[in-house]
Amino acid sequence: MTPTDKYSRYYTYIKPVINSAVVKQYGAWSLTIITMIIFIIFAIKPTIETISVLQQKLENSKQTLIQVNQKLQNLQTGRKNYEALGANTLNKINLAVPTQISLNTLIQPLELAATVNQASISALQIDPVVITQKDPNSNNFTLEKVQFTFNTEGSFTNIMRLLQDLEQSERLISIDSVVLNKAPDSSTILMSVVGKAYYLK
Repeated sequence: MTPTDKYSRYYTYIKPVINSAVVKQYGAWSLTIITMIIFIIFAIKPTIETISVLQQKLENSKQTLIQVNQKLQNLQTGRKNYEALGANTLNKINLAVPTQISLNTLIQPLELAATVNQASISALQIDPVVITQKDPNSNNFTLEKVQFTFNTEGSFTNIMRLLQDLEQSERLISIDSVVLNKAPDSSTILMSVVGKAYYLK
């Protein structure tokens, strides 16, 4: 049996379809239309994908704009609340966190706490600070810090009171560590305080 004989029955079934008047009249048009549809789909697909990406970016931009507007509104509310504070409160805020770096505003509270509590200062070390010029037209502030080490000597009671005064000082001071040692052959307590003072820049 030859290949032609083997598939002849299929040719027999297909031949009438191919020779039908409908296929002869509309077959070429149908194939043309199908081919055009396929090409149109492939041509439009990248455009549709681009539109989808742009819509997503537009939605993200809208969300970002809403967040920015909310932050702006919060800042304006905060400014109004700040301006509504009394002069006494504003003065306390400026003492706690000054807008200019001044070593006197740090040294004075430490010296006062030691003097009031009858403790002697054995050492005061302030870490180097880089001072940069702030733009006078800018209303933005960043919280900066100055680290210091403060060593004192005194009785245990006085040293504890001194430490309490530092924690309650009008100048905003955070204490990182406290080391207490007893002086040899004496009841004097040696205290070393490592802390930070803050200012706005």
